[in-house]
Amino acid sequence: MFQCRSYNRRMNVWYVYEVDYVWDEAKQKKVQRRKCVGKIDPETDQVIPNGKRGPARVTPGDSGQSAAGSLPEPVRVKRAASSLLTGRKFKAKAQKLSRTLKDLSEQLAVIAQDLDELLECDDEDEDASPEEMPLSEEEQS
Repeated sequence: MFQCRSYNRRMNVWYVYEVDYVWDEAKQKKVQRRKCVGKIDPETDQVIPNGKRGPARVTPGDSGQSAAGSLPEPVRVKRAASSLLTGRKFKAKAQKLSRTLKDLSEQLAVIAQDLDELLECDDEDEDASPEEMPLSEEEQS
């Protein structure tokens, strides 16, 4: 059993499903069975579990739970698996962002160098005496 994501265009929501393959005697082949586990929060990229599949509620009198806030083992495994799925995407996005930032920093360095050259040319023009400066068309006439 594994988890997969599916995008619903009408609702603009990503859903997470548990996928399992079962042998179908009539068709004589494996058939895919999917159960919706929950939605993906677009801001945090975490799985929001359905009410039916959410973490088990702990009552104060339950035994077998060390702390009231701890989750049962299957829920921890599911959350770890979902974080691995989102971790891969995060790593790819971070690498792409890093490459983009490198390109932008190189472009900014070239622009800064061009600006320095322009400023040096302007400084040289200001230092020149009025006799060396060419006359404009109005001054010539």
